[in-house]
Amino acid sequence: MVANAFDRRNLRRYSLELAGSISLYVVLLTGSLTALRWKPSDSIKAELAVLPVLGFALMLVAIYRAIQRLDELQRKVVLEILAGASAATAFITITYGFLELFLRFPRLSMFAVWMVMGACWLLTSVAYALTGRGNPFWPKPE
Repeated sequence: MVANAFDRRNLRRYSLELAGSISLYVVLLTGSLTALRWKPSDSIKAELAVLPVLGFALMLVAIYRAIQRLDELQRKVVLEILAGASAATAFITITYGFLELFLRFPRLSMFAVWMVMGACWLLTSVAYALTGRGNPFWPKPE
C-alpha cells in the first residue's frame, strides 16, 4: 500500500485526536487520584473515581473515527485483527477464570482484561504485519 496525502492526513488527524484524549485521560486521572487522597465525602467519591473514564471514552472515539476514515480493505484488515485479538482475549481470560475458580489463583482486577486485550491487539497487529499483509494504521512511505 502506497501512502498518499489522504492516508497521511488521516494518520495525522488520528494521532492528534489520540494524543489529545490520552493527555486528557492523564490529567483527569492525576486530578482524580489527588482529589481522592483528600478523603472527600462519600457522595463525591464515585464521581471522582470514574472521572478519568471521560478521557478513555475520547480515546475510543478517536479509534472509531480512524477506522471510519479507512477504505474498505483497510477496515477489513482492522476487523480481522480485532477479531483475532478478541478471540485470544476471551480464551486467556476464560482460562484464567477457571484457574481462579478451581485452583485458587489470585483474583485479578478488571483492569487486567483491558491489558490482555491491548497486548493481544498489539501481538495480532505485529503478526499480521510480519506475514506481509501490512498495517492499516501506518501507511508505508512512498
